[in-house]
Amino acid sequence: MNRKTSIAFIAAGLITTTSAFAWYGEASDSEVREHRMKGGRHHAGMMMSRLSGHMDKEFTADQVRTLSEAKLIMQGNPNVRVDEVKPTDTGYSVTIVTQDNSLVEELQLAKNAMPLERYQAMEKRMEKYQNGERSERHANRSERKAKAGHSSKGIRGHKGKRGQAGHKVMEREFTADQIETLTKAKLIMRGNENLKLGKVTSTENGYSVTIVTQDDSLVEEQQLAKNGMPVEKFERLQKRIEARKAKASSQ
Repeated sequence: MNRKTSIAFIAAGLITTTSAFAWYGEASDSEVREHRMKGGRHHAGMMMSRLSGHMDKEFTADQVRTLSEAKLIMQGNPNVRVDEVKPTDTGYSVTIVTQDNSLVEELQLAKNAMPLERYQAMEKRMEKYQNGERSERHANRSERKAKAGHSSKGIRGHKGKRGQAGHKVMEREFTADQIETLTKAKLIMRGNENLKLGKVTSTENGYSVTIVTQDDSLVEEQQLAKNGMPVEKFERLQKRIEARKAKASSQ
């Protein structure tokens, strides 16, 4: 992975941690395969433990609404919003509409807020891994990809798109209300019921966000850039990007 791609990955990773659906939108069986290729069964086991923790979560309707709103914010389409969140036998039905109330789609989510189809597919995959039911063909294919350096080639092949995504992340600007929703979503995903959002205050560089306990005792104060990234990390990445541009222009 070259430096340009690395910076794009870091930027994308930092900002998507504020999105409650970052993991749910991306995590899949392929992550477990990657861990197997990189570090064997020990790393795959750690990954499966992480997946199991997410699969066992159950959120309330209000929490699912916040998580869904956070996902829409991260998608960057201001014309859509969350309408109804209804409990179902398997989780929740979430209706997404335009600002003029035209139906866009109706999402079926599991109780852990993961898209229901993905949740059910992950359940089956986890059962196979836990029971050791990994097919010989599947194992051989993963081993061939590992020996051929398939993963790193894939990264290099997409570095242009990754770089563009990284720059969009750095240039993105959220409103105070959006930062509030994203922070609430992140706290929901942490699973600590004793924590809640305190205040979101605009600053010269972005926002100051306080996290407090239920009795309003201060836990921490976060300084965020306008794109929701911690200010220190944002500024560090900016310097790296500027240094890379200066180097490129001098060549």
